Amino acid sequence: MARTQGRFSPDGATFSFDVNERLRPDRPWINVIANPTLGTHVSEAAGGHTWAVNSRSMQLTPWSNDPLVDPPGEHLLLEDLGTRCVWSLGPSSGALPGVTYRVTHGQGFSTIQHRQAGLEVEVTWCVDALTAVKQVHVRLVNWGAQPLRLRLIGVVEWVMGSH
Repeated sequence: MARTQGRFSPDGATFSFDVNERLRPDRPWINVIANPTLGTHVSEAAGGHTWAVNSRSMQLTPWSNDPLVDPPGEHLLLEDLGTRCVWSLGPSSGALPGVTYRVTHGQGFSTIQHRQAGLEVEVTWCVDALTAVKQVHVRLVNWGAQPLRLRLIGVVEWVMGSH
């Protein structure tokens, strides 16, 4: 498996790298995005985990400290209703072979982008600075000649805390 070399933006505000089925960073990457009442993290494979107040005792979705498998407690899938093709919006186990994802982590957000045929996909995670709200913004741009019928699927394994 090849190792990807990431790079900081010229202003040092973000760190980006490419990921696919044969290209991974040298070490696991997790961006922690939190305020005092809610937090989440996004890994290089788009594995996610969300908590309220305390990341250990008040988990909303599970986290596995397994950097090799990185099983997501929450993830997003996209289905092309015309072809019935379903794939992960991040480079996790449900990613499409041959597709390279650009992962960008910054202070307060993470973005993962890829292109599948003529469809450009961008997903950005953030947590509101003041309230207990996690936001996931999905941007889809069809550069192809034909219209697409798509379904966005959110999969969440609820834990609801350890108490």
